[in-house]
Amino acid sequence: MNLIKTKSPIEAWEKILENFLIKKTEWFCEGVGYNLTDSLFTYDLMVEIAEAKFDPNFDFGKMFGYTMTKWTGLITNYLDLDVLDQAKLMIRKLEENKTVNRNYHIGFHFADNHGSGKGCLVGGIFSRKIGIENPEITVILRSSEVVTRLPIDILLFCRMGQYIYGHYNFSLKLVIKAAWANDTTILLYQNRKDIKEFLKENCDDEARRKKIRKSLKKLMTSDEAGYKTYGNSFRAFKVLRKDLGYKQKSMLASSLEIGDWDGIPLPEVCPSILKRNTIKKTYLKFTEKYGLKLKLEESGERKKKKLISFSSPDEDDMDDNESTVESDE
Repeated sequence: MNLIKTKSPIEAWEKILENFLIKKTEWFCEGVGYNLTDSLFTYDLMVEIAEAKFDPNFDFGKMFGYTMTKWTGLITNYLDLDVLDQAKLMIRKLEENKTVNRNYHIGFHFADNHGSGKGCLVGGIFSRKIGIENPEITVILRSSEVVTRLPIDILLFCRMGQYIYGHYNFSLKLVIKAAWANDTTILLYQNRKDIKEFLKENCDDEARRKKIRKSLKKLMTSDEAGYKTYGNSFRAFKVLRKDLGYKQKSMLASSLEIGDWDGIPLPEVCPSILKRNTIKKTYLKFTEKYGLKLKLEESGERKKKKLISFSSPDEDDMDDNESTVESDE
């Protein structure tokens, strides 16, 4: 397998994309990868990221033209939050006594909730290994477009780990069966680095340098008619052609979270982020309006059903038999 080892998620993305940009020989030789028209493909890519803390200032809006709809759609399609909550309870229980539970491997599968997805994200494993201080998350990807899709997928994996463990002290391993990039979409890297200068310093393939420079010149001098019918190419056109009045709203990585519903009374089945956020908004508005302090309690030995304990602001210490208890329904 082609192996990439980095300290941070963004560094991993940069190394992968730059290898596509220069058309690294070892990645695209016969039997390992290939060039199909204006796209490059490579197979069996392994990525090891030592620290899974994503750069909070990475701007998905300015870089790729993404909006919040992209992020919520990603969560809605690939995550069943009820299943993620079950994993969270199981793994945090194991993490409470790391001396005893030095070795565990909990598998998971990504959902395909809209039913028409291509299943690019397959599944993975939450692990703790004997002799290694921090836990590890391994993720298997069937296919990955490395320019615009891979970085937001990596952010999702980082957020999953933070949701499960409550911190970012874990490593990431990605196993990508097929990785690819389009020669027009890859020009978005111009927002990160000067592509011409990068190629001049790092690319020995003269034909590759000429092709990318020609594509960049064409995109920066043409009108939109030549790109409008091609989705990904038009995205690159709109993001890079600021001279034509195209503007992209900022969407920092720091604003993209899975969510925090601790203390919010949810139904027994509530896998949707949209429903959870609606319930949370209504709940907080209600408690604020009436000056209530509500505390979730667990009921029963197996602690499956959540209950709410109501108390007024001046009666925080009321006895249990004086409190009003209602089911989350």
